[in-house]
Amino acid sequence: MGAVLLGAVVGAIVSAIVTVYLQKRVMRDPAGEVTALRKQLQEHASSFEKQVAAVSEQFAEFKQSVETKEREQAEFEHFPLAFTLQQGSPGSYNGTVRNESKHKVSVEIIQILRGDTNHESPLTEAVKPRKADEWMLEPGTGKSFFWAPQNDPASMLRSLVNSPDPNFPSGSVIPIVLVLTVRVDGNRVITKRYIQQVCFQGNQILPWGP
Repeated sequence: MGAVLLGAVVGAIVSAIVTVYLQKRVMRDPAGEVTALRKQLQEHASSFEKQVAAVSEQFAEFKQSVETKEREQAEFEHFPLAFTLQQGSPGSYNGTVRNESKHKVSVEIIQILRGDTNHESPLTEAVKPRKADEWMLEPGTGKSFFWAPQNDPASMLRSLVNSPDPNFPSGSVIPIVLVLTVRVDGNRVITKRYIQQVCFQGNQILPWGP
């Protein structure tokens, strides 16, 4: 009888242990799930914050790039470079270029056009520097440039203008356009135009006015 009772008690204890074990295996732990879910949310939030920070950084870089390009565009549209013809005669021309920019400039082409018409009318061909020429300007410096176009502006004007004056254009004050093509910092190429009043004396050109 005692053995039967002991066996029943042991069986009950074993049954209870098995039941608890199976319950733990089958039933979920709400507190554990909440903790795991909170951890996942924190990880997602951290990842999202990193993505937002990366996008914000990319936008800031893009904005800075656009603003830099706009400033450069405005600077090059009004590039601070002055050019004045000092004297011109067949085979010998000289002018003064002043570079007020913060960039290194090299002059690549010089040409003279008529300035008294609305359309382009070249008085000389486009002249490039020879190998021996130093057509370079450091920032904030000025320099005289010498070039020798083959075409004579006075002769070109006589052929283009039907003037009753047999001596034309000698003695005439006529605006010309000085075209200067330069390379900035060895990279960007820009073209500047300068209108200047000049007086023709025979085949010589001299500045006129202030």
